Amino acid sequence: MWHLYVVEGRVVVPTVALTEAGFYWNVEPCAVVDVADRDGLKDAIQAMIQRGHPKVPTPSQESFKRPVVLKFTTARSWRAFEKKASFWMLSQAEGHFLISRGRLAGRGGWQFDPNCVHQIYKQRLEDVSASFAEIVQRSELRSDS
Repeated sequence: MWHLYVVEGRVVVPTVALTEAGFYWNVEPCAVVDVADRDGLKDAIQAMIQRGHPKVPTPSQESFKRPVVLKFTTARSWRAFEKKASFWMLSQAEGHFLISRGRLAGRGGWQFDPNCVHQIYKQRLEDVSASFAEIVQRSELRSDS
């Protein structure tokens, strides 16, 4: 599973690590590209997928207060970030990829939005990355207008 965030006209594409405790956690390196930059977004997504899920120690409680993606935005807290950002996820299923946009959950964070799911039956990394970039741009640039 990989994810990215769209906030303030930019896309933050973190490395998604797997912690020793078994949950996914955003770490650096993070790419930040303009949401309108299709090639830059495609390249950032492709690099994110190629990095895979590096194994990292389980983060401390203190780490939860200031997630790494905040340093690439003007948000001062995770709560403020959630109110401004869109959350997108890419996951691999048997024979295809799923791209989904999260919707804000009542108690914070995002939850799966069944109304915004795209199945991609492409296998080449370049094609998956390009499709993900196109879907994110189509949705985000439309919602900005």
